Order: sequence, then C-alpha cells, then structure tokens
Amino acid sequence: MLLRSLTKHVRDQNWFAVGLDFFIVVVGILIAFQITNWSEARSERQLESDYMALLVRDLKAIEVTVKEQISKEQEVVENAKIALKVINNRRTGLDTLDLGHSLISSFGRRTLILDSPVFSEMKSAGRLTLIQDPTLRNRIITYFDGLNRVERIVENNNEFFAEPYTAFLRDSGLGFVVLPEQICASSNVNDACQSSRLVSSVFGSEQTHAATEVFDVAAEDPLWANMRSHVVWRALAAHAGIEQSYQVLNDTKSLLELVEDAQ
Repeated sequence: MLLRSLTKHVRDQNWFAVGLDFFIVVVGILIAFQITNWSEARSERQLESDYMALLVRDLKAIEVTVKEQISKEQEVVENAKIALKVINNRRTGLDTLDLGHSLISSFGRRTLILDSPVFSEMKSAGRLTLIQDPTLRNRIITYFDGLNRVERIVENNNEFFAEPYTAFLRDSGLGFVVLPEQICASSNVNDACQSSRLVSSVFGSEQTHAATEVFDVAAEDPLWANMRSHVVWRALAAHAGIEQSYQVLNDTKSLLELVEDAQ
C-alpha cells in the first residue's frame, strides 16, 4: 500500500508527499531496529540473570566441598599429632593399637574438584560477555583461574606426600588397623572410616593388622625415624591444604555475595 502511494506521488510529482513517504519508511525501519535491539537486550539480561542464579548454586556447592576438605585435612593433622607424640615417647611405653589407629586415620587422599558447570558452559560458549559488569566478570574469571591452581597444588601434595605415606603404611607390614566404632560414627564418611567398614565387612572379627609385631622393635630401630618423617610431612601437607582451603572459602563467600547482589 505504501509502495503504491509512493509510486502515485512520484507520478504526480508531489515531492512533498514523496519525502513524507520516505520519512515514514525510514522511521518505521528505525523503530523496527529499536524494537529488535530492545528485545535482544531484554533476552540477554534474562539469560544473564539465569546464569547468575546457576552460578550462585555452583558457588554454594563449592563452599560445601571446601568445608569438607578442611574437615578432612584437620582430621589428618590431629591424628598425625597423636601419632608423633606416641612415636617420640615410645621409650616410656607404647600402646601399639592406639598408634595404629592414629596412623590409619591419617591415610588416604582426597581429590579436590572445584568446578562450576555453568561457568564452564559460559566459557566454552563464549557467553561470559553476557555479564554486563566488567569488574564482576573479571572477578569471576580470576576466581575460577585461582581454583584451578589450588586443585593442582592439592593434587601435587597428594602425589608427593599423601600417596607415599599410604605406601609406607602398606609396605611396613602394619596391615589395616580397624578403627573403633566410637571413632567411626555412622555419619563419618572419611577415607579411614570407609575403609575400616569395608575391612570389617570382608574379614569380620579377624585381625587384619600386625601392630604389635611391627612396632615391637627397639627404640633405636630405623622404623621410628622413617615413620616420624612420613607423619610430619603428611601433617604439613594437610596443614598447607587447610590454609589454602580457607583462602578459597573466603574468596567463594566474597564472590557469592557479589553474584547474589547482581541478580
């Protein structure tokens, strides 16, 4: 209809009407573009809001994981302290079973995985720019880069300290010292308690350790120096993990507040 009107005005040489028709066409196109842009912007803001909600969920999950990591590492440190005290005071009497309990309670490794499915999706899909605030966007990127570094550090500590400690317990001939029920309550899911329940389910009441035989050696035997070294390094690695985990926990809480405010 507009095209027929424009053609008629050109044929009649009504240039004012022609100009008016062009003006209407241009304005209509601009309005259409504006509506399209507004719709796309609204869609992007909604998508950003959805991503922020999912990121909050992932950050809360990371917070739980880090707290569990701290609890696990604290258990290792406390049991290592008990074991070291027994080792150093062995000349005044030795409770071999208590020492075995302490050593076994510090074994095992925990692989730290601090991932966020929504951040991985946004990064791989090139959607990080949906986060309008550049300061918040950079903070999120820096945070997850930091998590990757912490994961690598924990993995290296596991490889160089936790695994050799576990290998020492295995190769010493100690065997597995089943932990008492009061130590492993039903809610306790650490490595030592899980393994203790497994050993009990397989062997029942049969003795699975040789604590008395292995530790019934002279106070000058090299076993004690070797054991002390492994216990100390295992505890130091766990303590370093605690400090790093607390830093991650603080960073997570701080970022969580920012992301929640941005929703």
